[in-house]
Amino acid sequence: MRTCVGCWSTLPQTELLRFRLTSGSLVVDGHGPRGSGRGAYLCAKIGCWEAAVRRRGFHRSLRLSFAALDQDSIPESLKVMIPHSPRG
Repeated sequence: MRTCVGCWSTLPQTELLRFRLTSGSLVVDGHGPRGSGRGAYLCAKIGCWEAAVRRRGFHRSLRLSFAALDQDSIPESLKVMIPHSPRG
C-alpha cells in the first residue's frame, strides 16, 4: 500500500503511478513498484497532480528543496504522462 502525494489516498502500488527524479526532471518510473531510488506515488488523475504540486507533495516525498524541481514544467509533463499511465 502506498499513499498518493496529491489526494493522500492509500492504494495498492499497482494502482498508482511511481515517479522518480532523473537528471533534475520528474519522470514516470517504468520499472514498476521496485524501481531504483526514492519514489513518489500519484493517482493517474489531473486533480491529484495539481494537488501534489500545490501541496509540494513531490518535494516532501522525494526530499527535495523547493528550488530542486522546476514547478513550471510539471503541469506540461503531466499532459504527456497521464495518457500513457496504466489507469489513464
